[in-house]
Amino acid sequence: MTENANLAPGLTLRPARWDDVEAVAKLIYAVCEADGDVTVAATSEDMENTWKTEGFNLDRDAFVVEAQDGRLVGYEEFFHQKDQYHDLDADGYIHPQFRRQGIGTTLLRAVEVRAREEMQLAAPDLRVFIRSTIDNKDQLGHEVMKAEGYFSVRYHWRMEIKLQEAPAPVTFPNGIELRPF
Repeated sequence: MTENANLAPGLTLRPARWDDVEAVAKLIYAVCEADGDVTVAATSEDMENTWKTEGFNLDRDAFVVEAQDGRLVGYEEFFHQKDQYHDLDADGYIHPQFRRQGIGTTLLRAVEVRAREEMQLAAPDLRVFIRSTIDNKDQLGHEVMKAEGYFSVRYHWRMEIKLQEAPAPVTFPNGIELRPF
């Protein structure tokens, strides 16, 4: 495990455990709620499915930061595509009330330690990278990433249109019908 030196007093980094699944889902919801979009929040069932993904090892691939009172205030997960030890992913969350306490830096460094283990399995001619998605409005998150040597490469947007009613079915000339379920 990585050093806790960057964490504020009373916070501890540890591997995630199965009994953390509800608390992690609540943490993610709190972060998404603070960001103004709970539609992207993971449920505990989503988390269970993620943690059961082939190749994902909860003891090595998920980290939490726990407050002295037992609350989970940070979470980060690490993935690699099956047999692709150069194409690495990280995804993390920090409770809005616990920002600027070293949690983001600590979690990111824990993922880097894990990534260094995996990159040893990559073909020597491949460029190894870690992809982490961050909301463009998350200025503090960008500061942490930049301080740790990361930079933006791509941007994406998500658009949502709330329909008042279901669209009418469309039938194509070949007889295929497209309709909502």
